[in-house]
Amino acid sequence: MFVRDDKPFYDGADHAGSRARVAALRAVAAELGATPNQVALAWLLGGEHPVVPVFGASSVAQLDEALGALDLVLDDDVRARLDAV
Repeated sequence: MFVRDDKPFYDGADHAGSRARVAALRAVAAELGATPNQVALAWLLGGEHPVVPVFGASSVAQLDEALGALDLVLDDDVRARLDAV
């Protein structure tokens, strides 16, 4: 859903708001040279009240991608853009 156009939204989640959030996430990721998954994780970790996500990786590549979020700092403008959608 975040990175693959061939993966549909889950039941009940396919609406304009979800599509806008994914578009904003992808745009920010492209601007920062990161993946959408990294941006989403960095957004969760760097908020006023950090959220520590629990995720599963099925490959070393997926783990490496997720760990890349730890080095990604979202400035206030980027965070505001993501929060706004």
